[in-house]
Amino acid sequence: MKGRPFICIAILASLLLFFGFAVPVTATDVTYTGQAITITSPGSYVLKNDITDSTLVTCIEIRASNVVVDGGGHLVDGTGTGDSIGISVRNPEGVRNVTIRNIRVRDWERGVSLEGAVDSSVESSVLEGNLFCGAVFYLNATGNTLAGCTVTGNGYGLVLSAGASDCAVRDNRIENNECGLYLYDSDGVTVTKNIVAGNWDCGVCYYLSGGGSVYDNRFDNSRNVVFDGEPIAANAWSVEPRNGLNIAGGPLVGGNYWARPDGTGFSEVIADSDSDGFSDVPLDLAPGNVDAHPLAPSVGFIPTPEPTPTAQAPDPTPTAEPPTPIPSLPIPIPTASGVAMVPGGSAGPTDTDADGLYDDVNGNGRKDFADVVLYFNQMTWIAGNAPVSLFDFNKNGRIDFSDVVFLFNHL
Repeated sequence: MKGRPFICIAILASLLLFFGFAVPVTATDVTYTGQAITITSPGSYVLKNDITDSTLVTCIEIRASNVVVDGGGHLVDGTGTGDSIGISVRNPEGVRNVTIRNIRVRDWERGVSLEGAVDSSVESSVLEGNLFCGAVFYLNATGNTLAGCTVTGNGYGLVLSAGASDCAVRDNRIENNECGLYLYDSDGVTVTKNIVAGNWDCGVCYYLSGGGSVYDNRFDNSRNVVFDGEPIAANAWSVEPRNGLNIAGGPLVGGNYWARPDGTGFSEVIADSDSDGFSDVPLDLAPGNVDAHPLAPSVGFIPTPEPTPTAQAPDPTPTAEPPTPIPSLPIPIPTASGVAMVPGGSAGPTDTDADGLYDDVNGNGRKDFADVVLYFNQMTWIAGNAPVSLFDFNKNGRIDFSDVVFLFNHL
């Protein structure tokens, strides 16, 4: 008879699960003691302290599916060294359903890296001051989401690369990065309800990426959208108008709000003569890329909104200097070098400043962010098919992520 209460509890738990009710699971406290935190079992984990000036290559690594990591508003801080990752989710055995939330990740090469992870998310977090990117979804990382985050002061804000498809980017502030959002060979990405502003090179760059939907965002950059690679893939830049408060304060959701820091953005200068909340004419961005319903400012619209509160406000990030102007006359690689066009490039690589290093990786005649991403994606190919000395930017005798950082820092 004494065992009956425990049998009843077990039966009740089974019934709750059968009828779709979740049984509360106790979270595991995680404390950083100077060693890497490695999570190998499903469950919920809560970080209990700040991590500052970590010199680890990877600080937190998640190797299991069905994991929630709650940062509790704590900081995961590195030292800005090459080939370093703040939080890594790798998918050698099918990792999926990982949630990273309520955490600040700063001063790594890659703040958060989802390599091949599926149906996972980064939520309500601050990704700031990371050398290469705040976050990267790559190597067939599908169905992943970046939501409710502040992404600021990074090289790239978010990179989706090498088949990172059917992902969602929503309700984020992506500001003051070199490039806010970079899509490289990644299709079906939905981008909505984001503020993408003050990014120095461009707000969004599409490289051979299509089939996505981009609507109800506020863009405010000198160059809001850049398309690279041929042919340019088609994306939808608006939805059929429907009721709902849009990001410009109007009563209908349709396309995007297009501004520029100097006040000459499409939404700022094109009239809305019928007061329907949309500019009178569509915005033609590129072949197959038209915003049919660009948003117009509404009554009481605030051009520069106040930042969305986060769990813990980030420390001020120093303002980076604009990139140095690029020399206009690249020097072609000699035929005798035997260097072929890097896969994904448009021509053979070139040396833009005659220093013996071929920084124009994609061969488009200039040194730009597309070279950093192509190098990042093709490091293995470059190491196996090109003279290492021509692409070993940090001169350590090998092709590695430190070269990616060096190339980025010397744009």
